[in-house]
Amino acid sequence: MPWIGNCMNMIHLFLVMTFFSSLSVFADTYQIVHLKGDVSIIRGSNDLTAAKNFKLQNKDLVKTGEDSLAIIKGSRLTLKVVENSKVSIAELDKEILVDIDQGGVVANYVKQKIKDAVGTKLNVKTRHTAMGVRGTTFFAYNHKNQTSYLTVKEGEVEFQGRNSSKSEFVSLGKTAFTDSSLKSLKPKKVGFEEDINWELSNMKSNLSQPKKLFSKMEEQWNNYKKENEKKWKDHKNSMEDQWNKMKDQL
Repeated sequence: MPWIGNCMNMIHLFLVMTFFSSLSVFADTYQIVHLKGDVSIIRGSNDLTAAKNFKLQNKDLVKTGEDSLAIIKGSRLTLKVVENSKVSIAELDKEILVDIDQGGVVANYVKQKIKDAVGTKLNVKTRHTAMGVRGTTFFAYNHKNQTSYLTVKEGEVEFQGRNSSKSEFVSLGKTAFTDSSLKSLKPKKVGFEEDINWELSNMKSNLSQPKKLFSKMEEQWNNYKKENEKKWKDHKNSMEDQWNKMKDQL
């Protein structure tokens, strides 16, 4: 019967359209509640101008320029995207994934208490690390594609470098970062924790990160590299001394 065939075709078309639309729609609603300076949204191949109350779609990339920022709010997750950043949010099954391609975020996450609901866990990814969040306030930053930093204000975050065999748990006031081989280093105070602007309320006037935060991160990373190079040089010299002593004894 022709009408049955037409009906089946319409049902098939409806299911296909529903499937593809679900790929771009959040279960939660994320929107930009505050922005400053140069903020744009990359959606597929389109570059969109951001505005207050702009609603994001799944996997939209939020891009900020110099001296710019954007605050994104969902029901459980608030992100402040700092200057010179590229950050996307995606919902994957029960997981919320924040992907930091460049720059970083200050974030507050309230864990979803309903089992098997979207938002049961939040994961943060950079080019160097994966971070597992279960309800906390933290700062995550991809520093010039050389290392990634994680500083925790409240709660605890699991942090693992791309080439690490195990993760580190970062707690209140501590910072973890990756070494040159993309392995996690033990969390500790590194000196810039007190310079992070944790404010997430769009009602506040001072929301930007101070320039000294970024200069201190640069200084900390350069000092770490120098210390590491010195340790390697000392180790190499020690091994050469041992080898020379062994040759003298032969």
